[in-house]
Amino acid sequence: MTVLEKSVLATIIYYDVFDFPLTLLEVFNLLINPKRISVTEEVGEPDLEKVFKALEELKKLGEIQEW
Repeated sequence: MTVLEKSVLATIIYYDVFDFPLTLLEVFNLLINPKRISVTEEVGEPDLEKVFKALEELKKLGEIQEW
């Protein structure tokens, strides 16, 4: 799992605690800083397309579901 995927998953899990489902734009805008997830890996700036691809990969891996 990439650092961005971990960041997206952490964001979704955080808001799931409050029973607050997120849209793609909300995940992007509220994204937990990937640099907080990994201080050793080089992390580029996430953009909407990268976040979308990370969400698709997490769905494929069975880590998240779409409602």
